[in-house]
Amino acid sequence: MYYRIQSTTGLYLSVDNNNLDGGLIINNLFNDPSQYWTPVEFITGSNNKGFALLNVKTQKIVCSRASNQPVTQVSPTGMSGSSATWNAVGNAIQLNANTDQNLNVAGNNNYVAGTPVLSWSWSGGEPNETWKWIPVDFQP
Repeated sequence: MYYRIQSTTGLYLSVDNNNLDGGLIINNLFNDPSQYWTPVEFITGSNNKGFALLNVKTQKIVCSRASNQPVTQVSPTGMSGSSATWNAVGNAIQLNANTDQNLNVAGNNNYVAGTPVLSWSWSGGEPNETWKWIPVDFQP
């Protein structure tokens, strides 16, 4: 199953088409595989269940290298479970290894296409830190 993951800001979690190996952004493209994600179940060494977010276009997964920093993409073979395993908790997408860190659109207002996505401390459900999973009819 594939999803577009929409921020409550109205834009979608996306790979930056101008830098396919770089960080993630929000964007408003439609029918673009840079915005198609599949959660892949992953169990860490300490037996914690979560999922890796695999992008259809790049075949890479979302990774948090450090707290309160931009998220990046890594090859599934190079992933560390602690930095690339997430949980859906309510409308948040929470880092498995540090539950205070969530996917978050940078800034406090004026969210536009191209704004970076970060791993950031939870602020109680602001529009830039809550997400909606929208199923996509996509055949790779």
